[in-house]
Amino acid sequence: MKFDEAKEILNENGYGLDISAELQRKKDFIEKLEKYHEFIDDFQYALKSTKEGLKSTSLEDMESYVADETRFLMNMVKKFNTKLKNDLINDIKKS
Repeated sequence: MKFDEAKEILNENGYGLDISAELQRKKDFIEKLEKYHEFIDDFQYALKSTKEGLKSTSLEDMESYVADETRFLMNMVKKFNTKLKNDLINDIKKS
């Protein structure tokens, strides 16, 4: 049963207000977890790509490659941390 269908049934039976709000909070939480999981998958892929790139990088280019990849990975983490912080702030405002 889909979320909206369950919400409609609860509203029809007079249970909508309290339970519907709780269902919405749980749905929002699950959506956030899915987005976080996507980031983790992307980050793992980036780490794997970096590892593969290290194998094919010459010693002369190694320093530059490592610096570029480190910046890229750190930017990914920074964006994720910002997303977590904003989600937390929004959750606090909603409560």
